[in-house]
Amino acid sequence: AVEHYKISRDKIDAVILDAVMPVMNGGDCFKKLRKMNPNASIILCSGFSRDIAIKELKKEGNFEFISKPYESAQLETALSTLISANIPKIDS
Repeated sequence: AVEHYKISRDKIDAVILDAVMPVMNGGDCFKKLRKMNPNASIILCSGFSRDIAIKELKKEGNFEFISKPYESAQLETALSTLISANIPKIDS
């Protein structure tokens, strides 16, 4: 996924990561993506409660967390929040 993001990041509006993944955990993946693009819109999801690592990642900004299992409305809200945060403000 990190390699795909490196190649296609201009076409990707948001990334959804699971905190627990087989090759790289969500926190490490998050950090790699942010190194490539400090403004990457990222949603981290987990079946575990928020822990200190997630609170630490929150400092990076433009990041949402949703607990699993989640409903589509929660995902929609998180995506909407991230995308609207990235819309440039137009001065009148």
